[in-house]
Amino acid sequence: MSKRKQGLRLCAAHMPLIRHSITGFGLKQSTVADALAAERFIGTDMLGRMNGVRAAYERLAQAPMYFVSHDMTLLAVDTALHGGAPSETRLPSQTGIVGFEGGIHLDGMPEGIADIGIVCWDNQDKWSRGEDGRIYFDINTYSNTRAAHNIPLWKGLADAPDFVEATPGVLDINDVQGGADWCVFWEGVLRAVFALANIPTVTHTRDYRTKPLDRVPRKYDPDLPSNRVRLVDVRENLDAPDGRERENIDDSSGNDGKRREYSYRFIVRGFYRNQPYGPERKLRRRQWIPPFVKGPADKPLRVKDTVNVLRGATGAKESQA
Repeated sequence: MSKRKQGLRLCAAHMPLIRHSITGFGLKQSTVADALAAERFIGTDMLGRMNGVRAAYERLAQAPMYFVSHDMTLLAVDTALHGGAPSETRLPSQTGIVGFEGGIHLDGMPEGIADIGIVCWDNQDKWSRGEDGRIYFDINTYSNTRAAHNIPLWKGLADAPDFVEATPGVLDINDVQGGADWCVFWEGVLRAVFALANIPTVTHTRDYRTKPLDRVPRKYDPDLPSNRVRLVDVRENLDAPDGRERENIDDSSGNDGKRREYSYRFIVRGFYRNQPYGPERKLRRRQWIPPFVKGPADKPLRVKDTVNVLRGATGAKESQA
């Protein structure tokens, strides 16, 4: 991933600045001339959508912000690719913006949209695409790589923000099924983040506090209520946090009950089971058993590469390491 020389970094301290730069640029570009220019590149009716686009940027300018640690990012992506969080998981607000530490790299995707660091959602802007008639809420992804800035829509713009929109739409990619596969993947990642963020035995969530070396302008200080940034990180778990049976985890050492020593951490994937409940525990209900990261906090997290089908027949790989 090739990074540009830039002023904004993908970190919690800069999330208010990133939000401001994305929304400020979006509102500035929401003119008739810019809408017509965008239509030439992406082939959709941007002029007809202009009022809705401006309203979305105005909502995003006030949206809650989150910053997800690198290890939590790996856990969320792995969860999205292997079973996913419960479909009834709700995002915490109608609109929001999430920064993923280190970004998420998508092997096999075209340059410009292969490395994503910022993801925004808007539940008020929904659309239907595909034969199944499924309703998708609007998801925009952003990148600060040189390849993203070389996308024709942004190339040569002197006032382009450090993080520019990087989606199939801005590259006019037809084999991502009009963006539906893209939205399904990112919706799965977001649902995984917020489903796990509500499980205190798996994750640790807190407000970011400004540090002296952050050196952010007071107007964009995360300590201000309007600039609040929530951090989401994995919690150390040396044993299963929910008391699930040891035989469900393929890491038994057989050392007569002694805790096994690990030189790394690993993801124990979630699953569904028929949970007993009710009188004499004779009734059953389908219960999601969430994933978690197992091992000492000071050890590296080891994640195997998995396959993420984002581009139909091409089958793009999702590299998480």
